[in-house]
Amino acid sequence: MGWQDNCGKYGGDFWTAIAYARNCMLRRLPPHHHAQVLGLIGLLEEIQKPLTPPILWRLKLHPQAPLDELFNYQKHCVQVGMWVVAELAVYDSDIEVLKDFSRRAFGPGPHWTYRIGGKSISVEKLPVLSRALVENHLHGWTDWRTADDPQAWVARVARDIAQQQAWEERFLRGERVERERILEERYACRAMADWTARGPEYKVRNQPVELPRFGVRAGMVRKVKYVRRAARHRDVRL
Repeated sequence: MGWQDNCGKYGGDFWTAIAYARNCMLRRLPPHHHAQVLGLIGLLEEIQKPLTPPILWRLKLHPQAPLDELFNYQKHCVQVGMWVVAELAVYDSDIEVLKDFSRRAFGPGPHWTYRIGGKSISVEKLPVLSRALVENHLHGWTDWRTADDPQAWVARVARDIAQQQAWEERFLRGERVERERILEERYACRAMADWTARGPEYKVRNQPVELPRFGVRAGMVRKVKYVRRAARHRDVRL
């Protein structure tokens, strides 16, 4: 099968995806997803034009374009169209389609494994792939739609997201941080209980407090007391 036959095949597949998204997905999805899906449908319709039929499109719209430029443009359209289908699968929650694109972009296996700080952390590929496809566009940032190689862009961004999740899992949600959080909460609760137990007098100025008697802070307190006492004696002599 030659490249022009492949273009016709991809064009037919894209038309099938457009019909499915327009006639089935929009009926099932909540309204706040309709704008994103309609945008993907419009992009896929534009991508499909130079693919079906490719020779007639070249003769009618670009009669002087060299064939190698036409082939390169068609290949880029095919790559972008495939990842449009992948993003439609994210909104449709089609796990099997996402698994196929995950194998295409990242290779076999359902997850990555990172070893950070002597601990192995696994990150699933499908949620990371979904974020790489959708997140940038929702924020209005540059994404795979404008990349020269959409698959390479998705693979790079997804690996960055996975590595970030692994580091967060190790250092922000690990056992050490959880233990410190519990200790801080207990200390805050005890300090608040001690403070409120003083009753109405806790608002009174110069209430008696227990000063440190040992360590560096005790030395600093003694020094402050000595300076204040010396200042008072000087004022009395004057």
